[in-house]
Amino acid sequence: MVFSPQSPVKKKSRQIHPDTLLIVRFDLIGDYILFRNFLTFIRKSAAYQNYRITLCGNVVFRNLAESLDAGFVDDFIWVDRTRFIKDKAYHYKVLKNIHDRGFDVVVQPTFSREIYGDLLVNASRARRRIGVDGDLTNQSEAQKKIADSFYTKLIRVEPSPMFEFFRNREIVEKIIEEPIPLGRPRMDLPHADAPSLVSGEYAVLAPGASHRSKQWEDFHRIADYLADRYNLKIVLAGRGKLNRKAIQRVLQKSTASEVINLCDRTSLMEAAYLLARARLVVSNDTAAVHLAAVLGVRTVCVSSGTHLFRFNNYPEDFGFRIRFIFPPQMEDLRATEDWKQYSAEYSTHFDINSIPTTRAICAIDEVMNVDN
Repeated sequence: MVFSPQSPVKKKSRQIHPDTLLIVRFDLIGDYILFRNFLTFIRKSAAYQNYRITLCGNVVFRNLAESLDAGFVDDFIWVDRTRFIKDKAYHYKVLKNIHDRGFDVVVQPTFSREIYGDLLVNASRARRRIGVDGDLTNQSEAQKKIADSFYTKLIRVEPSPMFEFFRNREIVEKIIEEPIPLGRPRMDLPHADAPSLVSGEYAVLAPGASHRSKQWEDFHRIADYLADRYNLKIVLAGRGKLNRKAIQRVLQKSTASEVINLCDRTSLMEAAYLLARARLVVSNDTAAVHLAAVLGVRTVCVSSGTHLFRFNNYPEDFGFRIRFIFPPQMEDLRATEDWKQYSAEYSTHFDINSIPTTRAICAIDEVMNVDN
């Protein structure tokens, strides 16, 4: 369900609070992981260092943001994305809250905007409403034309394909009008001595994904290989219906002697600690990949190639111990002139289950042999 882009909030006088900034991040966990490091630069910038800063975010990353990033913002507004889309009363309640807070400046630093974040910006009626003149990944051209009118300023950015961390850096640099000397994403977890959820050495497998087209079905074979070759316990992680189904397939088919199912049993911060202490993480294209990568954990991502150059393209000079594997047809494209054109597209017609188990095993052996 999508509601009218016209604000349901009655136009009435209300106080605008000077030097208040609302940052809207209404996307998903992986998006936030590749954005969050820039909050400190907004906080310290000449433009906003004296502002009261509020982050309006998708509730799915609340636990992570409040645990790690509360020092960079003054408060939070959390929105249940599913309810906002489907529940009309909740939808209007959220928009009214945004409006009544009387923010002076609202920023949505998202390249692939969608109507839901645009509606939050529109409801604010802030004096300055800053967005990005991005692409049409999440909006039709007609929808974007309407949503563009919600902003007082649209930032233009480099249109060519770019790793999402670099895209976020470019956007925030233009918002604060200062260069940002940060070359790669990072995450430092407090309380390094916190009790571990799993004892001994283990690998974490995340066989679920947001869509069936992004789910590789041979994770049970990877579980068996890791148990036999590296003598690792197998921990299955994820959250939600699709993850539960994928994990159940692994549990039914794997012959590994010790498989621990933690699906739906950890908070996001507990999952971060779980990944940080793993010998290896193997995942489909999910938030687990980005979380493990920025924590410096050995990681193998099995990907269909959707959004390849934005999210499955960690530069080698980051020094992260991560490998991405794609369908064979996509790997073959790398040596052709079609590769550059494909890199500019965000969808793929290649079947993720055309990736052979042997290819994943080779990537695992390679990353396990990378020096600490």
